Amino acid sequence: MFFAGFLMTLLGVVFLVVTALLSGIGSTSIGGIVWVFPFLPIVFGAGPEAYWLILVAVLLALLSVLMLFVLWRTSRKGYF
Repeated sequence: MFFAGFLMTLLGVVFLVVTALLSGIGSTSIGGIVWVFPFLPIVFGAGPEAYWLILVAVLLALLSVLMLFVLWRTSRKGYF
């Protein structure tokens, strides 16, 4: 199941990137974050709207770390 979900996500991302590049209408922006947790994050972006995309990626990464700690703490207390 994991492999099928990963493959569908990968194919969806490739499809969206190829469609955006081949359309030629407007401008394309990209932004993201790669974070192997104990180390510092790598933030990247390109295009006219890259600033906002990077900001959203960083906020989502911080939210996911916060949720990780909250769920870890509640699971230690026996709520789940």
